[in-house]
Amino acid sequence: MARRAQLASSLPSGVSCPGDTAASTVGPLRNPQTTRLELNPGVGEIECVFAVLGARLQAAAKRATAAVREALRPAPLVTGFVADLSRTRDELLTENAMLR
Repeated sequence: MARRAQLASSLPSGVSCPGDTAASTVGPLRNPQTTRLELNPGVGEIECVFAVLGARLQAAAKRATAAVREALRPAPLVTGFVADLSRTRDELLTENAMLR
């Protein structure tokens, strides 16, 4: 249970571990049978690990998307103008002719 609390404290903001909700005020569901999963205290930790992993993957995907957008954005006009200042007149005329 201590490991689950440690994992829950390392969650990114807005992410919660499944099963961390408050107990129901209605009471138990009157199902006397238990399954072997209910007897395993580590099952909740697995759900918590997947919640943390999913949140981190989403954050990494957002950063990757932003990096790709930034890399594909065209250079500002000032950069092109400064680069053209170092080129000869013949090079500029040749490029202009190829663009037409």
